[in-house]
Amino acid sequence: MIRDCGWRGAGLFPGDVGYLGRMADAKGKVKEKLGWLTGDRKVEAEGRAEQGEDGEPTEQAVEEKTDEVRRQYGETPDGSEDPDARH
Repeated sequence: MIRDCGWRGAGLFPGDVGYLGRMADAKGKVKEKLGWLTGDRKVEAEGRAEQGEDGEPTEQAVEEKTDEVRRQYGETPDGSEDPDARH
């Protein structure tokens, strides 16, 4: 639980855990951009999932965003770039 103390240190009390909503959103945006910059689809997807959640996203949310990112870049769910390739 985050206590509202104005400018005097919100979230600095013992037992306060996690980020405020705006901080989690900013962290998610940074992770998304870092993933895009490095070509790491999983990090990019984690960043998108963090923006939609308050704090840490669930594994299911990360998996859904990973599939979304791969579709956006034209990749298949297994990560290959050729959807017609036989494995």
